[in-house]
Amino acid sequence: MTGDGQDVESDTVKSHDHHVAETGRSLLHKSSTWSFLIGVVIALIVGIVIGAGELEPLNSDEAGDTEGIIATLLVILGFLIGIFSAMGMGTIKRESIPAFLTATVALLAVGIGATQFGKIPIIGDYFAGITGSMLVFFAPVAVILAMKILWDIGHG
Repeated sequence: MTGDGQDVESDTVKSHDHHVAETGRSLLHKSSTWSFLIGVVIALIVGIVIGAGELEPLNSDEAGDTEGIIATLLVILGFLIGIFSAMGMGTIKRESIPAFLTATVALLAVGIGATQFGKIPIIGDYFAGITGSMLVFFAPVAVILAMKILWDIGHG
């Protein structure tokens, strides 16, 4: 083969490798997006079920195996979202991280007072359940993204 033939073959291989890399990134982004949506939906449903009194709050001393499994699933999904986002492949883009962390702190502040919401007739238990479940889901995301920001600040 001449030099020109090798260049064409090399360009074809590079093009294929680029396509495979882009497909992988796209798959990771889709996985992150679906993980985020699934986590939010699970946390919302679990919060409603907790509010209805069918499950114990995920962080309560009375929580059993079912609540433990649900909390573990939410933490794992949150961890995956945090990792994907820290790598720049997640649903939370770099420029949105400060706003996300601020929103998480606000959710945490509300969650701390969530025990008082149970005193509100009809909706209080639901609000407390949803807030608590969302905190379980978003906490690992916030920890990973906060560590990323601290690393970037200290490293840069």
